[in-house]
Amino acid sequence: MRTDRAAQYRAIGQRIAYYRQKRGLSREQLAEMARCSPQDIRQVEGDDGHWSRSQKRLVFLCSVAEALAVDLPVFFLPMSEEIFNKFRTDK
Repeated sequence: MRTDRAAQYRAIGQRIAYYRQKRGLSREQLAEMARCSPQDIRQVEGDDGHWSRSQKRLVFLCSVAEALAVDLPVFFLPMSEEIFNKFRTDK
């Protein structure tokens, strides 16, 4: 069985967008905080599910999670207020 990686990346990108919006951040603000380019954030939040090689690195996701003040598992769990509150690191 072949895994649809594009769908998985799209789902993670949707979660990044969701938690970015929960924090009231623009893509540019998140990019600055995560030490990446605004283009990186636009691309991972995009609908095509295509991420560059550097965006597929764990260090990229860790930087985004740190900037959003959430633990990494939020990118792999359903999006909800409950999950957001459970995995916040700024409590």
